[in-house]
Amino acid sequence: MASMSRILSKELKNRFPGFTSIEQLKDKDLEEVRSIRLSKNDLDYLRYFKNLEELDLDIFPSIDKHDVEYIAHLLPTLKVLKIQEQNAVFDLDLSPLKNLEQLVLIHNDNLNSIKIPDNLKMLIFYDNKDFRDIYQLLNFILKNRNCHVTLDIVYCIKMTRTLLNMVDGKEILNNITWVESVGLRKYKTYEYRKDEINYLIDYVNYVVSKYIFVTDEEYEKFGILYKWMIENIKFINEDDLNNKYMNYGNNILEVFKYKKGGRLSFAKAFQFLLSFVDIETSVVYSLGASENIGYYNGERVYSLLGTSDYALLRILLNNKYYYTDIAWDSMVSDYKYFEYLRLFLVSKEELKLRHKLVGEGNIDKTYSYPDEDSEDLISFADSRIKEVDGIINDIDREKANIDGAYINCKILYDELDVLNKQLNELDESDVKYKEFSRQRDKLKDEIDLAEAQHMRYLYLRDNILKSYTGYLLDHYIGTTSLSNKDVIKEILNVKKNNYVISEYMFNLINDCLK
Repeated sequence: MASMSRILSKELKNRFPGFTSIEQLKDKDLEEVRSIRLSKNDLDYLRYFKNLEELDLDIFPSIDKHDVEYIAHLLPTLKVLKIQEQNAVFDLDLSPLKNLEQLVLIHNDNLNSIKIPDNLKMLIFYDNKDFRDIYQLLNFILKNRNCHVTLDIVYCIKMTRTLLNMVDGKEILNNITWVESVGLRKYKTYEYRKDEINYLIDYVNYVVSKYIFVTDEEYEKFGILYKWMIENIKFINEDDLNNKYMNYGNNILEVFKYKKGGRLSFAKAFQFLLSFVDIETSVVYSLGASENIGYYNGERVYSLLGTSDYALLRILLNNKYYYTDIAWDSMVSDYKYFEYLRLFLVSKEELKLRHKLVGEGNIDKTYSYPDEDSEDLISFADSRIKEVDGIINDIDREKANIDGAYINCKILYDELDVLNKQLNELDESDVKYKEFSRQRDKLKDEIDLAEAQHMRYLYLRDNILKSYTGYLLDHYIGTTSLSNKDVIKEILNVKKNNYVISEYMFNLINDCLK
């Protein structure tokens, strides 16, 4: 039998004063234990805890799927199972645990497939960074409507778009709690309120639908959002974020709300932005982990709960893996030699030479985007952002003028109503009557000028909209024809409801159709 880990030894010492070995304990005492925390090295000891209801699997070395099968065989009546920081778990089949009521899966970096037993009462699932198949989670949710489900915010967009296509999708979404892991070294999460989720989706949807749906090319989408991110979000060191004068930027919502973010929140905000355009990403952690955390495929494996001191993103573009350090690039973007300093799309090898080593043994091949192509892509992104901003600014400027002219007309008409009432109360021979009449005539002239100005602004905006209608319809709807406005409106509604197009763009294109 393997030697007992310090975790299990400590647990037993707390439960049984004077504990020295498990063999000295009576079977009756061990059978009364209902919950235990242990590591892979302790699995052989599970046979002593015949009535165990709650099992917490923690700390390296990692278990694998065979260990799970062993646990399921040994403890078929298990009710609560918590699996965290188990980085050798790729495919997890928990379906044999028929009596399981609560399942917690967090920080299992390489988990990519899971079979969850039905009839769970609670599922908590977040920070399993390489898990991408949300349909496995969705199928479980659809089968288990009464289960309380807590999911990683990274799945929010894909899950929301999928569920909104279903009849009762909104009701199902309301039953999901969204969380974000917000600590590099501390084990803590941020739980989002429904209004915060709505704000976050609406804001990011505005950015994406404004700039991105003018291209279908993955690299171009990435380049535009990368350029937007480093120009609009400022990197702030975590130590500064957490002081009493600057307590914001610690999660995705705050990054976009306050335009500031730390190492982890900056990376996760960029990840959330990229999720809107279906670019696959994973948050990874750089050199700085403790020696005793563990290895996989001969490389050190780093952990959120270790002493990792930096977070960046692994990006999948056209089936090639790259790393990008968006927080670093934001920080150095104002430097004269930015093109030599930035970490735009680089390989693990280049990252190691220039900046930080990422310990991901499960990723065999990564790439560096060629320097000359990087310049072209960033220049394209810059010009596209300026082009779109120019279009939107032209339209919005005239919209502001129209609104101002309309308000001015309304004020003048209100003044005219007051004068008319005063005149109705006076005799025509009254001196004041003549004075008020002159004021009324002058006011009518002002109204004529104000209405003419209002009409001029409407005409200017109509001309701008006409010049951009084909452009907007082509890129956002996929047609330049106005022959069937009802079809276009139907497409618009679907895109708006599925968060493909923002409220702003929805209203703008509707203006084009009038």
